[in-house]
Amino acid sequence: MARQRLDLGLDDRIGDMSDDAIYCRTYGHTNMPRPSGRARRAELRQQGLAESGLVCQVCGRDRTDLIDLSTWEVVSSSTTYPEGYLIKGGQGRLPRAAARKAMFVRRNWV
Repeated sequence: MARQRLDLGLDDRIGDMSDDAIYCRTYGHTNMPRPSGRARRAELRQQGLAESGLVCQVCGRDRTDLIDLSTWEVVSSSTTYPEGYLIKGGQGRLPRAAARKAMFVRRNWV
């Protein structure tokens, strides 16, 4: 059986994306809770809100959700991405398969 030639060219949008960002784009984030401080919790509680924070232990992405305590619905959400995570110039979404390919090529797994 003839060996199939592999296309090892990478998506141009990956460019300077960090290895940690590529890992998280391939497998998803490894989140740990980030608790709010006592003063922040008291301030939010007076407004009928609570805050849930998550930080990725691999890439450093930080997500914060504000939760309405009467309905337990998320009323707002914000995410801060580390340098080297986002695609430059708003060039769309990076398919998970493209991130996986980049991870394999960068680590010389193929």
